[in-house]
Amino acid sequence: MNRIIHGYLMQSFARFTALIPHRYFQNIFQVKTYHTDQTLARKDFSKLLGRLIVSEGQTIFPLPHPSSLLYRPAFECQATKNYKKLFYLLHECKWFSCCPLRRFHEAGLLERTWIELYCKGLWHTCTRYQREENGEHNPDWMLPDGSLDERLMNVSNINDS
Repeated sequence: MNRIIHGYLMQSFARFTALIPHRYFQNIFQVKTYHTDQTLARKDFSKLLGRLIVSEGQTIFPLPHPSSLLYRPAFECQATKNYKKLFYLLHECKWFSCCPLRRFHEAGLLERTWIELYCKGLWHTCTRYQREENGEHNPDWMLPDGSLDERLMNVSNINDS
């Protein structure tokens, strides 16, 4: 019976670019299924909420169940912030089409995780995005976390496709 349920869930999940579980056991299933390195202890579960996790090509964005606010009204502020992040998951970064990171990824020089976490994930947290919005120049080899990847510096002239 468990294999039947597991197969059904896996087929259901395959249709989505991001999984957004709302309950503890849904999160545990997805964390185990996609072999993330996230903690599974129930007491630490709240640390996963609102964090974008990418593992084995699947994006997981755990959120608290809305009814949890009935029992813990103090969570409202953080829950509101986390639910507002859904907007960013629905739209990729407006700079993605001309971003050198897209070209590096397509050329096999940059891990997909960077693209999923930032360009198609929580792009408002990307240093490149923030600097671009402020009119500041970004070196092509700057990663979304602001670090510089020296190995990309030598190939920053990859043609736009």
